[in-house]
Amino acid sequence: MSEDLRAAGHELRSAFQLVVTTVGRLPELERLLASIRSQTATGIHVVVVDQSGGDEVEALCSRYEPELTLTHVRSEAGASSGRNAGIRQIEAHPDGQRIVAFPDDDCWYPPTLLADVGRLLQAHPEWSGCTGRSITDAGAPSTGRWDPAAGLVTRGNVWRRGVAFTIFVRESVVARVGFFDETLGPGARTAYGAGEETDYLLRALHERFALRYDPALAVHHPDKLGHLGAEAFAKSRRYGMSMGRVLATHHYGAAFIGYACMRPLGGAALALLRGRPARARYHWESFLGRAIGARSGARQGD
Repeated sequence: MSEDLRAAGHELRSAFQLVVTTVGRLPELERLLASIRSQTATGIHVVVVDQSGGDEVEALCSRYEPELTLTHVRSEAGASSGRNAGIRQIEAHPDGQRIVAFPDDDCWYPPTLLADVGRLLQAHPEWSGCTGRSITDAGAPSTGRWDPAAGLVTRGNVWRRGVAFTIFVRESVVARVGFFDETLGPGARTAYGAGEETDYLLRALHERFALRYDPALAVHHPDKLGHLGAEAFAKSRRYGMSMGRVLATHHYGAAFIGYACMRPLGGAALALLRGRPARARYHWESFLGRAIGARSGARQGD
């Protein structure tokens, strides 16, 4: 994006409603709030949904209130529950054009991100939202695979074109799609520890909203794979189960589901050939999770 457009970020007509759920990550939340305070765009309302207990988050919010329009609320556990509590705090605007986003408490925004998002959607009123990719502080891709080229989000590529904290949608999308599925996502009281954002995007697509993916829209987020031990294996299975369930409940065909379930087996085989048994186990758990989740989701859809 050109420098003159970046400089014009403060003139954007679009306003931003940012819903962030936080639990036990005070330094990370402060980094996020600092990055929002540094945005070149204005008209930003931050809803901080506090699931930490205690008063530390509220005190942090109070420190930022002179510089940010900020609302602090509390909710029950779960990322989806928190986002839904935040959605209830959004002040609806008649034109439905304000932009809603769901940053993680441990992500942070580059200074021109919201201005870039606002300019993109202002230039393309036919798009109801846009998505970007996740990068580390060093600029490397994080939290998954990302398509290298821009384009519309579809049922076939949604898995590579959006994660919760890189989704930016107009208020009209939230008004139609509604709330996140509270049985999906981190902290849910089920075995499905992810998939809530993909479910949300698929529901938006079902309502025929046009969403544009642009890899130039990048949000910083740490890559948390880390040590491949018991915790990573359990997470791989939970995430796999979530993907399998979402595939089944959104009525993907047998061929697509079969490919998605079998793909981790190729990764496992390749890891074994390279002498990386822990990586092979990680992929194996993903395969098992996807198969279990798809079977469970199919039963729920019966």
